Amino acid sequence: PSSVSTYCIDGTNGNACTLPFGPLCVLAQTSGMTHSDGYVGVYVDSGNGYVLVSDPSRKYEKNQVVVDRCYTNLLSVKVVNTNRNAWIGDIQVSKDYGATYSAMKCDNCGGTTSSASPIFVDGDNTAPSSVSTYCIDGTNGNACTLPFGPLCVLAQTSGMTHSDGYVGVYVDSGNGYVLVSDPSRKYEKNQVVVDRCYTNLLSVKVVNTNRNAWIGDIQVSK
Repeated sequence: PSSVSTYCIDGTNGNACTLPFGPLCVLAQTSGMTHSDGYVGVYVDSGNGYVLVSDPSRKYEKNQVVVDRCYTNLLSVKVVNTNRNAWIGDIQVSKDYGATYSAMKCDNCGGTTSSASPIFVDGDNTAPSSVSTYCIDGTNGNACTLPFGPLCVLAQTSGMTHSDGYVGVYVDSGNGYVLVSDPSRKYEKNQVVVDRCYTNLLSVKVVNTNRNAWIGDIQVSK
């Protein structure tokens, strides 16, 4: 109908529509504050284990970009400094091709917050009281993890007239698409179709093989 702005039709002939999540872009940048220049090793796990994406032997200057890369899949970022010259910077992630960024959260950092914007990374085992998030003792092998996720998918029938209907929702969390709704069930107005969280989320796919249309919202949250 002309009243809908986005549609996925012709499901009886096998047409399905894909809703990819990503790419996800990681930006690590040295702060502009005093004494922020230093050394940092940044590792990214995009599904096949951690890969080093910075040069830990290089001194990064104030405001210098350390990492600016996008990934189809992003599980986690890890940081460590094996040098006694601390690095202070921001580690952020974008879900809209780099248009906007938000701070990543650190799982095992010290400090009063978990935000990695900014984060203090040092090889020594002490951190100044002025920093709110820190990852220290890198010379003894301590590294800090910044996981991305879990990611939660919510599919819910709209409350508008004639929105109730049938829909098949599939989720690819890294091992191909898996059906997570009941395509033979008629979902009523405002009814939740899918509400699940995943450590990893690549894409969602929808199809309706019934001639009774479904109208709803498919959203993702972190």
